[in-house]
Formats: sequence, structure tokens, C-alpha cells
Amino acid sequence: MSLLEVYDLQIAVRDGMAVDGVSFRLERGQVMALMGESGAGKSLTAAAVIGLLPPGSGVKNGSILLEGKRIEHLPAPAWRQVRGKRLCAVFQDPSGALDPLQTIGKQMAQTLATHHQNLLPATLRERVGDWLEAVGLEASLAQAYPHELTDSERQRAALAMAMCPSPDLLIADEPSAGLDMQMRAQLAALMSRLARAQGTSVLVISHDVRTALAAADTVAVMYAGRIVELGPAAEVLRRPRHPYVASLLASMPGLPERKGRLPAVSGRMPSPGTAPKGCVFRMSCEYATEQCRTDRPLQPETGAACFHPLPVPSDE
Repeated sequence: MSLLEVYDLQIAVRDGMAVDGVSFRLERGQVMALMGESGAGKSLTAAAVIGLLPPGSGVKNGSILLEGKRIEHLPAPAWRQVRGKRLCAVFQDPSGALDPLQTIGKQMAQTLATHHQNLLPATLRERVGDWLEAVGLEASLAQAYPHELTDSERQRAALAMAMCPSPDLLIADEPSAGLDMQMRAQLAALMSRLARAQGTSVLVISHDVRTALAAADTVAVMYAGRIVELGPAAEVLRRPRHPYVASLLASMPGLPERKGRLPAVSGRMPSPGTAPKGCVFRMSCEYATEQCRTDRPLQPETGAACFHPLPVPSDE
């Protein structure tokens, strides 16, 4: 049984369907990256998984299963039993997870004590130091307040706080967006290594290719609320089969082979409620045919949701 299973997920917002028919599985200890342009639906998908959809949105159809149990419509009291221990999150701005009035060590000790109630104070202090060192920080930073840390240190401290209860699943929504490219890759690799060491699954939301390559086993690329390609990270990001994914990757700085002027992604992604019939990318795709205008390509378990996938390079 997979740790997380998402089936035909539909999320409605005020303007229409923002996520439309998303499906994927996440095994225990696996790291998956959800990628795509802003507005593709990746953050909403992650928010639905952890029960934190913003006001004005909601799950209209589909299911989200955590070890076989549906969680998409849990009441608030039940969510409080799931979040923190089984599901944790790290967001782009760590300020939301760190109390500015308490030291890093005190906050982490409180988190540990909540989920491990029999730990003695001395053991809590030891565990806090161990976790800070695990994310590459000095144990002495337990005495520091959040404002005394750099952006990178705050993000690492937030990661340590999320991971210290040993959750089943970590949601990381653009966790390194405020850092430079080198620090992004380092944080992504660290997060992946920590998760694998304790069997935690990770769902990373990112638009950064380096982050996905450094962290993820698998990648799912979204466009206009749908997954258009899903597969092993290296395969999708090096040899994309969907025309949109190839166009998106060609426009992104981040991979060593990206040099010179970067082309823009053709066309404009439809907003919720305005997606055309058939393939959502057909208005911008040079390979579109009449079938693309009338039929919707189904999302496969692996590969591209496309009637005309790009060929595998001949040297493969």
C-alpha cells in the first residue's frame, strides 16, 4: 500500500476548476516534485493533501488517501490529530513556522515534547542539538532567536522543526525560493537525505529544476490544473516527452546545458474555468491536431498525457 494516493482530484475555486483530475502515488521514503508555472495548481494540490486549502476553494471530486484512509474531508478535530505528527509542512517563508519571541531551541523542544511526551528535559535538549546539527547548523543556535539567523539558517531550522517528530509525509512548498541557486540545491539534497534516512516521504512543490534534480525520485509537471507528464526525475527533466514540458524546461535557467538567450514558453496558460475542451495545451502546441481539440489525453501512471509525445532521442 502506498503512503499517499491521490485519485482524480478536482479542486474548485471561485473562478472555476483550478485542479482537474490529478492522480499520483507516493511511496514511503519517496521524494516527488510537483513542478509547473505559477497558477498551474501545484500548491493547491499540496494544500489539499495537508488540509490547508485557502478560503474560497475546496475539493469537489476525487480522493486523497493516507495509508488507505481518506483524508480529503476530515473535520478540523481529526486534522489536528494528523498534522504535526503524520503530516508536516515547510513553506517558502519560514517566518510562519518560527515564533519570533522564542528561541529556536525552545520551539523545537516544544514540538518534540508534543509528540514524544515521555522525554526528559535533558533528552529534549540533546535531541534539539542533534537535529540542528543534522540540518547543518551549530547546536549553539538553539539559544538564538529567529531574527538572529540568516535566511538559509531560518529555513534549515524550520526544516529541522518539521522533521523532528519523524512525520510520515513532509510537504515542502517552494522551501528554497528565497535562496540563491547553490543554496537551493544544497537544501533540497539535505531535505531528501534526511527524509530517506527516517523513511519520510516528501512532496516538493518547486519551479526550480536544480531543486527537483537534487531532491526528487519522481517528477510530475502540471499545466492548467492537470498533470501533463509524470516519471523518474532524471528522465522527465532531461528527456521530456510532452511538448509543454520541453518548452518549459528550455525556458528555465538552472541546468548546466542552459546557455545563451532562453526562449519563452509559447502561449498563455488558461486561467481556472477557461481551459479549452480537449488538451489544455493545444492552443500553444505546434503539434496539435483535431484529436487534441476534441479529446482529452488521459494522464498515464508514467509518461506524457499527450496524443503526440516527443520522440526519445535517437542516441538513447
